[in-house]
Amino acid sequence: MCLRHWKNVCLLAALLALSHTLCAQHFRVQVLASLDSLPMTYFTQRGLKNVWRTTDAAGIHHYYFGSYPTRLEAEKVRQQVAERGFEYATIIDVEEQRLLADRERCAYFKGGPLPLAESDTVRFVYFETGKTVLSDAGKKHALHMLHLLKSVPGSCLYILGYADAVGAALVNMELAAERARVVRNFLLENNIAVERLRLYAYGETEAGVQEMREDMQNDYEGAELRKRFRCAVLIWRRQP
Repeated sequence: MCLRHWKNVCLLAALLALSHTLCAQHFRVQVLASLDSLPMTYFTQRGLKNVWRTTDAAGIHHYYFGSYPTRLEAEKVRQQVAERGFEYATIIDVEEQRLLADRERCAYFKGGPLPLAESDTVRFVYFETGKTVLSDAGKKHALHMLHLLKSVPGSCLYILGYADAVGAALVNMELAAERARVVRNFLLENNIAVERLRLYAYGETEAGVQEMREDMQNDYEGAELRKRFRCAVLIWRRQP
């Protein structure tokens, strides 16, 4: 084999290897998903450069930091990102998302409300089916968070919107987003700066399957379960 031909073979092998490497980045680290569009300085000031954004059909902004060939590598980066203050950073399996793309519910938002118990720093604001009106009980929880925000000037509030599975999935995503906004607007009216309020929307989530189970003991059980997913979860943090 002549030297020139050998060089061409080596170059082709290198290009194939590079192509495989680039195409094999199956895992992404999602820094956060938010209803609000955030400036890139929000991330660079926290030590994350080269963050990029995509916006899905529901208007949710997804912010990513890097693509990785293995989940292990992605997990190491996710931990580093979490240490920089993005504690809800998650790993997105790109191939899994591609396979799930045609399903009724987007997998980014599966799982339902976080498995948290109500406490001094976690409150659940419930809504009627299809409604976004803040009830007196909801205002009471929002006022509690208002007190915490004013007591600790550097703190922030995560507002997570959810909906049950009654109605179309896209409508429920919009409903969940509006529920989060209602709480956010209430706090804005009480002089809390918008950058201290972090909005997320999760739509009807996987809960829709759970709500219609045939093994429900009675209508009351089903109603109580659906109530769990008609809410905005408020999570207060001392540090952004």
